[in-house]
Amino acid sequence: MKKLIILSIALVAASVSFAQKDQGKTMSEKVAPPTIKFTCPMHPDVIRDHAGKCPKCGMNLVAKSPEIVYTCPMHSNVVSKQPGKCPVCGMNLVAKKNKPAVVKYTCPMHADVISDKPGKCPKCGMDLKEKKN
Repeated sequence: MKKLIILSIALVAASVSFAQKDQGKTMSEKVAPPTIKFTCPMHPDVIRDHAGKCPKCGMNLVAKSPEIVYTCPMHSNVVSKQPGKCPVCGMNLVAKKNKPAVVKYTCPMHADVISDKPGKCPKCGMDLKEKKN
């Protein structure tokens, strides 16, 4: 009977210690919520930190969620779309924002004209088109 009582006390103590394991995380281990940016559906170059109207066309800005991936601090080849633990070392995966692809614009007639934003070609006045990567 003593063995059964000691075993049950040990089992309860072990389960309590495992249940409280994640509650003592430091601030650096917790994932901060991503910052939400707002953009115009018609003018993707318009990006704001708050909701409102597009300064170019007056449309309502819509929330643009950043793409977040999780990676191991020790094993950069371990990448996940969800938080969790590294399968190699067991460390918590940390959030890392994917950098959005850089969009370039070019003139259909003058390939040497390249811009970071849409507009007109300074040589011929044609609309710049999105450059395919």
